[in-house]
Amino acid sequence: MNHVRLRRGSIAAWAVLGSVTLFASSAFAQVGSAVLTGKIVDASTKAPVADAVVTVTSPTLQGEQLMVTDATGHYRIPGLPPGEYTIRLDKETYKPYSRSGIQLRADTTIQVSAEVLPEAIKEEIVVVGDPPTVDVGSSSTGTNISSEFVRRVPVAQPGTKGSQVRSFESAAEVAPGARFDDYGTSISGSSSPENQYVIDGVSVNDPAFGINGTPLSLEFIQETNVITGGYMPEYGRTTGGFLNVVTKSGSNEFHGSIFGYLSPGALQADRKAIRTGNTVTTDYSLKYQWDAGFDIGGPLIKDKLWFYAGFDYFETKWQLERNLNRRLIADGEYVTNPETGYYETERIPGTKKFYDATESGFQYIGKLSYAINRDNKVSLQMFGMPRFSGGDGNFGINPSRDSIDDLDSFNRNISGTYGAMAHNFDSWSNDVVAKYQTAFDNKHTLLDVSLGWHHQDGGRFPADGSPLNNTT
Repeated sequence: MNHVRLRRGSIAAWAVLGSVTLFASSAFAQVGSAVLTGKIVDASTKAPVADAVVTVTSPTLQGEQLMVTDATGHYRIPGLPPGEYTIRLDKETYKPYSRSGIQLRADTTIQVSAEVLPEAIKEEIVVVGDPPTVDVGSSSTGTNISSEFVRRVPVAQPGTKGSQVRSFESAAEVAPGARFDDYGTSISGSSSPENQYVIDGVSVNDPAFGINGTPLSLEFIQETNVITGGYMPEYGRTTGGFLNVVTKSGSNEFHGSIFGYLSPGALQADRKAIRTGNTVTTDYSLKYQWDAGFDIGGPLIKDKLWFYAGFDYFETKWQLERNLNRRLIADGEYVTNPETGYYETERIPGTKKFYDATESGFQYIGKLSYAINRDNKVSLQMFGMPRFSGGDGNFGINPSRDSIDDLDSFNRNISGTYGAMAHNFDSWSNDVVAKYQTAFDNKHTLLDVSLGWHHQDGGRFPADGSPLNNTT
């Protein structure tokens, strides 16, 4: 028996200059970043304040971002990663102004305007509250899933697509109109292969089947934006939803974690089997599913060079119980269950056999970011996921569905001998993303250039793992 191996990949590049967008293949300009905008006025005269210095800082931001207001008092700071921000306003002859707790989400434009007090005003001003921030740049509907949310709420149901690594795709079900299907998450009635999956601006859709090709762990993700409708043309190449992922990055603050998750099968409720009168039946039960790893990020050179790295190892094991059955006969006729309409059967003693279905693998991510100067930054990152399943007497778990479907296609029963079936899977996804960002003309003109490569390599082998053209 020969194996089938598929190699597939895509390469994409995009650039943005001012308001003109050029794109090729599957790159998405500025997708995943946030924009902070607003207007600064004089508190006493309500006149716009020009040339005020607007500075924003955040634990997720590499260094500071500065902008100067124009003649109308407006400012706009694009390309900000999701996180909690503090804004500071400085202008000669005016008192400094600061506001913290501004939450920026992926793919949002938040307006934060302010009134600054002239230094000539001596009276004491008491601030009783800040106005809420509202996204003024998008009509889309959906849900932002932050890293804080997934730490507090379990989002990956064992046995579903991507649950073994707690993939960002498995978390998408929290969005209104989303639900699990065989290949991932269905959004607004569409199937999961109709969705667009984007990590840091580069599409990771499987080029052959359209499903999520890189199910990156939520531990390495800063925020996932699940867009279910109302999105603009830049979120193209999808007839379903748009899953937009922003990974974590290094900053001037060291941060990291050690994590581990375990789903023991003993805690699952017993499944009620619906017997269809088959002479061969197979029952499935989860033994365990777990993963463990770490991530760390911080400065290599403060305000200049930052890093982020992570690793996650995972294992999954299911138990398969196969039984042979015979149909019951009464008065010379097969007995039928009056509720289900199927033939009644009883198990043949001594035919029970147990098998395991196993999978293991790991994920990795690495990112370097370098600030050439205040207006020019470059970054390079790589992430991927090799995984191996089946072999050595174990059945395989198909990576396209994360299910044990390499059995009888209709009833999913073990209807042959182990050695006669091709149920040894391996697969590898790998992504490389390089970015360059620059600003000139006092940040009134911005240029973002990104180059991404997505590659997948996978195959289905015989039980003994025989390579291609091996006739022994």
